[in-house]
Amino acid sequence: MLETVNDRGSGRGRTAFVTGATGAVGAALAHRLSEQGWKIVALHRPTSDVAGLRALDATLVEGDIAARDTIVGRVPRGTDAFFHVAANLNMWSRHNEEQMRVNVGGTRNAVEAALEAGVGRFVHTSTISAFGRHDRAISEATPTVADRSFVCYERSKWLAETEVRKGIARGLDAVILNPCAIMGPGFTGGWAILLHQLKAGSLKAMPPGVTVVNHVDEVARAHIAAFERGRAGENYILTGDRVPIPTLIHKAGQLMGIPVEAKVINAALLGAIARLAGWISYLTGKEPELTAEFAALVSQKLKCGTDKAQRELGYREVPWERCLEEMYQWLYERGAL
Repeated sequence: MLETVNDRGSGRGRTAFVTGATGAVGAALAHRLSEQGWKIVALHRPTSDVAGLRALDATLVEGDIAARDTIVGRVPRGTDAFFHVAANLNMWSRHNEEQMRVNVGGTRNAVEAALEAGVGRFVHTSTISAFGRHDRAISEATPTVADRSFVCYERSKWLAETEVRKGIARGLDAVILNPCAIMGPGFTGGWAILLHQLKAGSLKAMPPGVTVVNHVDEVARAHIAAFERGRAGENYILTGDRVPIPTLIHKAGQLMGIPVEAKVINAALLGAIARLAGWISYLTGKEPELTAEFAALVSQKLKCGTDKAQRELGYREVPWERCLEEMYQWLYERGAL
């Protein structure tokens, strides 16, 4: 019988093992867990800044999610929730091997560690990209096309989900979350790159795509809700406002007091520019500002046809303007722009 929120109770006195807790989503989740009285055990790389986790009195476990021996056997037995947030967001083909090592191999190790420790529930942070790119609205029932995508991020995140499902077949109680574009405080990379490009004056063209925006704090809350009342074995797409990327860029320019002079170009031309930049990068060894993978993602007109997370997890959408404004404000206050 599936457990409900009443079966799992509050976070007070419970233990959560978190991977990726030094990233924006993982840090937001750690703060939310701490506020609810959870004991936090966080896996981190040796080079990670763990000051924020120390402030939460988290137990720190140094390791590498892709190195089996540094995680399997190191999750406290009887841990209530294992939140697997860590991921490699690479968008350049030269780093595909490392991305597969982290996203697929790392998830395999996380599943193994969770099974070995007998955790109560495993919550896996996936992405809408695990479904691949579609011309129609994506729901949890949409068959993936990411398994044959040239974009390694899409392919690796889909393969990561298959590792979770292998764990489910072995008795793992798991829920999978598929957020769309995430914005808000804490981001220095990801969609924050657009702000950095505006500031540097390097944004020469705008992509024609449409994205769906989530707020990082609501994504964090969704993780805890997935532990409390998500249905075992289910995917939950986290939806939000749907906004054309050029509209988003113009709003960012207004926030920063920078006029946006770049023009929207079509997907074919954007892809051609990205491929040219890719050829040049192989000569220079320097990652191009625009890769073919990123061009493909920002040219899609993403649409989600689902309210499952709202109905079952109580997920709340946040206006995209607020998500963008809070991301900008957080960066500005820290002198990062």
